[in-house]
Amino acid sequence: MKNFIFLIIAIFFLSVIPTTRVQACHLTINKIGDGTGVVTGAGSYSVGNIVNPTATPDTSSTFGGWSGDCTGSSQTTSVTIVNPAETLCKATFNLKTFILTVGKTGTGDGTVSGSGTFNYGTTQTATATPNAGSTFDGWSGDCSVSGSVLMDAAKTCTATFSLIPAISYTVISSKVGSGTITPASQSATSGSNVIFTVTPDSGYTATIGGTCLAGSLVGTTYTTGSITGDCEVIATFTAVPKDSYVLIINTLGTGTGVVTGAGTYSSGTVVTAIATPNTDSTFTVWSDNCPGGVVTMTSNITCTATFILKPVLGCLDNSATNYNSLATQNDGSCIYTQTHHYTSSGSIPFPVVISAPVGQVLGAETTCGIYVDKFVRRGYNNDVETVKKIQNFLNDYMSSGLTVDGIYGLKTEQAVKNFQVKHADKVLEPWGLKAPTGIFYLTTQTEVNNIMCPVLNLPIPELVPLSQNSSLFNKGLVKGVSTFTNIKFPKTGISNELMNNETVNVVSPTITEETPAMSFRLSIPKINVDASLESVKVQKNGAMGVPVNIKNVGWLNQSSIPGEIGTSVIDGHSGWKNKTPVVFDNLILLKKGDNIYIKDDKGKIDTFVVQNIKRYPVTTENTQEVFFSNDGESHLNLITCTGTWNKKLGTHSQRLVVFADKVK
Repeated sequence: MKNFIFLIIAIFFLSVIPTTRVQACHLTINKIGDGTGVVTGAGSYSVGNIVNPTATPDTSSTFGGWSGDCTGSSQTTSVTIVNPAETLCKATFNLKTFILTVGKTGTGDGTVSGSGTFNYGTTQTATATPNAGSTFDGWSGDCSVSGSVLMDAAKTCTATFSLIPAISYTVISSKVGSGTITPASQSATSGSNVIFTVTPDSGYTATIGGTCLAGSLVGTTYTTGSITGDCEVIATFTAVPKDSYVLIINTLGTGTGVVTGAGTYSSGTVVTAIATPNTDSTFTVWSDNCPGGVVTMTSNITCTATFILKPVLGCLDNSATNYNSLATQNDGSCIYTQTHHYTSSGSIPFPVVISAPVGQVLGAETTCGIYVDKFVRRGYNNDVETVKKIQNFLNDYMSSGLTVDGIYGLKTEQAVKNFQVKHADKVLEPWGLKAPTGIFYLTTQTEVNNIMCPVLNLPIPELVPLSQNSSLFNKGLVKGVSTFTNIKFPKTGISNELMNNETVNVVSPTITEETPAMSFRLSIPKINVDASLESVKVQKNGAMGVPVNIKNVGWLNQSSIPGEIGTSVIDGHSGWKNKTPVVFDNLILLKKGDNIYIKDDKGKIDTFVVQNIKRYPVTTENTQEVFFSNDGESHLNLITCTGTWNKKLGTHSQRLVVFADKVK
């Protein structure tokens, strides 16, 4: 009984004493990457076990290393099981890539393609295209006959090109009559041209025939058509009939073209030679003895037509994004891409954005190029869009506050002068000037373009005097007048025949910032005129405005400044009511040869001499000769009323115009 009790007690204690269990952990191995391979070592392990997983890549792949709970680049790594849950290792396999190099060899030439880097196991195809005059003979290296290659290693394929042997033909020459043709025989390849010298004896002329394709005879040089086989050139020399003469036409210059008209003509025949340039050329001029290509045959004559190659316009700067390797003449179209970082202390105090709105994010990529490509001058028929660009620039860069209307008036001119002073070292000093001109010309244009696109870094241009470049400016009136024939004559006078109780409305100019009074004076000693100039403009009714003060004269502010190149137009009243004396009462007394003087604001006096005096009906439509000139000279035209009073029109029936030219 005692022993049984002890047994029960022992069983009880054994049942309450804890036992130690060994916990199993799992090792998982995943494969990642675009390659393939085999991994070993995955399974269940106890905590603390050290496991050596292994990654073996397939033939198409390489092992890229371990990640996750495993590390290292060797195919076999080591990991200690410490996680009571799961241990995860990742083996990276990368698909192999190989380089295919495609080249060419041989005596011929062509283009090849197909080079690159490709994945293991892919099949690539190289291509070969022979140039004209060459043949493709086949592939060597790793490519098959068709150019295909299996990329299981780095491969090289080479295309062989051979020149096609030139086919040689014989071209012979012969003659009929008095003259020579040389050489007697030549060899020529297929498709080429052959040149012979054909010289008629004195009194003879030549014509060409034969079995070769027809060519052209220019002077004494005959060029065949394309040679396609053995052939013969036959020169036939024919005596020139008495009282007949030979016209020979030669060509000259870098270009090419076709001339017609050569031949034998009877004495006195008027012949018109024709020069037709080829598409890549331009005909420029006939020789002096053939003006316009027209000659009268009174002797044997040789005319020469000059052709020049057309320029290929484009960007010549190979640092520009639109560089044109075929261009022969720069057209100012170069575009550059750069990153601007603007600072308040930088040389550019505002964001220069050519193709993006103002306020572009700092550091953004900006594409820019030539901003202004035309010249501008007040009193000329300036390009409206160019003037708007200049006004926008001056508003942004100089805070000029200009109205962007495309009119190059006095306020815009003054803003340009302010810019010229600010950049005198680059705009004025190259000319040796100390005072601004207000003319938007070479150095001013260059400086603006450099500010708008600093990467251009344009140098100071060749300083061509303005007088030599006057043709680059459009002489005449500016925006507001579509043609020079629609400007109406001004109402410059009131008839003294009017009764005191009659009311007459005289059109007066509207004075604005663009039309301030001028400090110039007009002096005509012969008729006792010494008057100030008021600035007037073309009115809404199309007529030139008139001065407010009847003792002053009105200068059309859209014409040239008096004394500068172009036509300056000034009007003044005459025949005022009640016989009140006004400025141009005696303008009608001027004669050809009389002097007129203009004194500017600096005291400089320009002398003009009267050349002509004309009368025009007030309703004249075509007033171009009064308001416009393009001969590069300085003209001064004075206008006033004359004729009888027309009550219906409210003005005199005619306008008196005095035409004067500046004394050089």
